[in-house]
Amino acid sequence: MGLKYEQNLYALDTHKYRVLRGFRYAIDNKIVQSNYVILSVYGIFVCDYISLNGVLKGKDTDPELINVIRNEYGAKSQQIVPNPFVKTEETCELLRKDPLFADKNLIPTVIFSEYLDLDLEGDKLRVKINDLERDLSIFKKEKMTEEMMNQMYNEL
Repeated sequence: MGLKYEQNLYALDTHKYRVLRGFRYAIDNKIVQSNYVILSVYGIFVCDYISLNGVLKGKDTDPELINVIRNEYGAKSQQIVPNPFVKTEETCELLRKDPLFADKNLIPTVIFSEYLDLDLEGDKLRVKINDLERDLSIFKKEKMTEEMMNQMYNEL
C-alpha cells in the first residue's frame, strides 16, 4: 500500500472517521481480517484496498474478476484476480455474528487505486482512493455519534 493511499486515509476528518489499519478480529475461533476498518458517523466501512492498473471487469458477485492490462505497445493481457467484493462481504457476515458488531451498520467496501478503471456489474460500494472522503460521506445509511465511534475505536 503506497504512501499516497495512507495519506488519503489518515487525512479523513477525525470527528467523522477513525481508521483501523491491518484489522484482525477473532470470532468463533477464526481470525477475520481486512486491510482497513473505517469507523465513521455514517457506519462501519470494512475495506480492502486494491492496487491494480488497467480495467477490472466482471460482476461484483463473481468469485473472480478479470484485470485487463495494456502494455506500452498496446498489447492486452488478462489476469484473473480474487474478487475483493466477495471477501469484504464475507468479512462483514462474520463480524455480524459478534455482539460488538451485531447491531452496527457494516458496509463492505473496496477502495481502488487511481490507476484502475472499473467495468463492473453490480451495486456494491466501490471507492476511488483520490475521492475517499467524498465517496464515503455519500453513503449515509445510519448515523453513529462521534462518542459511539470513539468508544468502539477504543474497544478495538
